[in-house]
Amino acid sequence: ALRYCVHTRGEIIFQGMSGNPVEIITGNEKLSSFIEKHFTYVECTKFVANITSNAKENNALCHCGYDMESHGISLRSTNENTEQWDPSLLCIKKPTIAYGTLRFMRGPLPGPATCHYLRLSAKDEMNAVLELLVKHWNVLPKTRDIVCLSFLGDPREQPSQRLIELLETGLSETARTVDVVVIATGEDCPMTRRIGRALEKVDHLLRKDGNPRVRFVGLMPWSHVSQREFLTVQDGKVDYDTTFYEDHTLQISPFLTHVLLLDDGCCRKFDILNCNEFRWRLESKICMDGGALVVAVLWGGSAGSITQAETRINRHIPLVLLQPTNGAVDVISKAMDFHRAYKDDFEEFSSNEKEILQAMLNNLKSDIPADDAMADLQRLFIDWRLLVFHDIDTNIKLHTTLFDAFSKHRFTAGDYVEFSLKWNRVDKIMLLDPNYLSKIPHARRNNLFASALLADRYPFIPIFVKMGVDLNTIVTPNLLHTLYNESPRVNGLLQLLHASGALRHQPESKQPDFEDKLHLVPLKPRISDTARCCPVIINLHDIHILLRAALGSFDCPEYFSDYKEDMTTEEMEYKLTNPLMHLFMWAVLTRSSEMARALMNLSPKRSTLAEMGATMNRYMVKILRTQDRASKQALEEQAVFYENIPLSS
Repeated sequence: ALRYCVHTRGEIIFQGMSGNPVEIITGNEKLSSFIEKHFTYVECTKFVANITSNAKENNALCHCGYDMESHGISLRSTNENTEQWDPSLLCIKKPTIAYGTLRFMRGPLPGPATCHYLRLSAKDEMNAVLELLVKHWNVLPKTRDIVCLSFLGDPREQPSQRLIELLETGLSETARTVDVVVIATGEDCPMTRRIGRALEKVDHLLRKDGNPRVRFVGLMPWSHVSQREFLTVQDGKVDYDTTFYEDHTLQISPFLTHVLLLDDGCCRKFDILNCNEFRWRLESKICMDGGALVVAVLWGGSAGSITQAETRINRHIPLVLLQPTNGAVDVISKAMDFHRAYKDDFEEFSSNEKEILQAMLNNLKSDIPADDAMADLQRLFIDWRLLVFHDIDTNIKLHTTLFDAFSKHRFTAGDYVEFSLKWNRVDKIMLLDPNYLSKIPHARRNNLFASALLADRYPFIPIFVKMGVDLNTIVTPNLLHTLYNESPRVNGLLQLLHASGALRHQPESKQPDFEDKLHLVPLKPRISDTARCCPVIINLHDIHILLRAALGSFDCPEYFSDYKEDMTTEEMEYKLTNPLMHLFMWAVLTRSSEMARALMNLSPKRSTLAEMGATMNRYMVKILRTQDRASKQALEEQAVFYENIPLSS
């Protein structure tokens, strides 16, 4: 272990046991000032020995639970009467004196892992905690759509192999669909180890796609932290020995990325209700003001687990039961009792739900724990629809169950699809039941379809068509105008229009490269505020000229009813015959090859579109500059691909 020898603001010098300097860390001024302004710690202001029959006075602890050395010299008073100590002697001090970065040494991970930590009072403002997570630690960035999975239950309960497999696949599928933040206990225990191992695999998949790793936030009492004396530095980087063992303390899990160490000023058995209170207040704050969804996942069963579940349900946080054991059986039983008592206030359980619940109860009658856990459940189900069951012995995907929890709260199928489109995620994870997708309103389906085109998410195109997107309604001149102007590959299209002579909006410039000639004229986005805009407005009659030159003959009068800001509703409803053909030509001209193939495969006239694709690619090869060899080779390959498609297909 390391010990610190110098402590100054913003600069910490650590020494090893040999006395040699190890590292100098200069702190982040902005983060330091924020933390020291908003976060506190709690200190006992007077040592009053708590003499028991089994303890000598010189070994006695204060009533707060800490020994004499933990109190300042001026705060010691061993001769005081024990009755003179009361909780009012616990004083909140500002600023906190423990925050920075942990480096886990000799841990289970292949390399040295790091974790941000903060000692704070459980009574600190929740607004400040949320601001820390959002702006400073970047756990809940406003630029991302996030789902927080909060794992509840006995952290020391050993999970079954089936649960481990379910956890790994469920987290992988969920994290590849939405940004995930995991919240759990901060101690090194079976729960955090299993979650951490699963997240290792998830992070490996996310790195392949260039996505950030999953943030794993832990909460635990400061008084129980092993080696906490080394953490009492401000904005330091501390080497934390994960193999060090000390009686009556807990190791911080090396799988965490962030940990909040809650301080109530006492060193005793930390009240699970106090820790749970801070956590559910934080999760409620994330739901209300953090812009994220929170879903609680019940790891196992105990009286404490049921209490934790109660607080989430009462605050309309969905609860997923992973396995029907221990306290989970009580949850199910009480849900049915409560529902029967207040059946006039709620929708009826479906017959399928009743069968599942009854089967769980019949199979696990011997597993019901003590009666005191039942009393904690009497106020549990304010809204039983927030309770979601997952039978780990079936092949139902946890990913789908979590979505079920979202949809029962305030997360819809449309949100799910939008998140998938918005991020560069693996496309094949779109495994929702068609019944979910069919519930998306038509107007939103159309908007999502246009977003999929612009984002070049070609695997989504056949899914949208199966969902019932009416191409004859959505594909209008207005949509085509938007697609051509806001395509991510708009610069290549501008080069093509310039080379063909179709572009009539050429600003005067003496710069040799075409991109440098473009005068940046912003185009108002019409699909999303973040869509990329074309630097020169492309009109559909320019595209019409290009298509006629490429195909030899092309006539579509609707291309001359171009986009206008003051376009009337009737003008916006101009229909285009054969909408797939127009989308296909857009994809070919913008060189979205995979999108073009996806659209072609949906057309009943596949061979006709293939012939058009070959002709257009040959034309683009012909007019492009000779020095653009890479583009020409790619276009040649596309032309050959289309030419090899049988005419009868």
